[in-house]
Amino acid sequence: MAIKGKRLIFCDECTLPDQEGVATAAIRPGALVTFAAAGAGLVESAEAATVFGSEKLFADYDMLKGGTVDDSWAINEYAISRQLESGKRANVLVAAAQNITKRGVGLASNGDGTLVIAAVDGTEDVICYSDEIINTGGAVALVRVRGA
Repeated sequence: MAIKGKRLIFCDECTLPDQEGVATAAIRPGALVTFAAAGAGLVESAEAATVFGSEKLFADYDMLKGGTVDDSWAINEYAISRQLESGKRANVLVAAAQNITKRGVGLASNGDGTLVIAAVDGTEDVICYSDEIINTGGAVALVRVRGA
């Protein structure tokens, strides 16, 4: 998954607000995450793109244990996630078969922790915008984005 230039999830040097919680299942770095019901911990987000107003958190990688962007948080580990603020940059997971042909393409939740190209009619919550031109091909890939 990691390619040259994508060894970090959060790219900007300023500190972004973080949230941590016990991973209730394996969590991939760069995945859109949410808190499970009743504060049970963090889980990859299953929210549909049509859900507006949710907190937008992305899983970081486990730098404390020497992990990389290719190493998922294991179940029952304390996982770190960060809120991607407007204009800040990050590398996040985008679903397979997404052909991003220009910078500034809106991305929305895919319901599985990854993002997809958002509908342009306003019916989907744009979480962030692409900051590179890329075709994810047949696999989930880290894509550089900026917060919406």
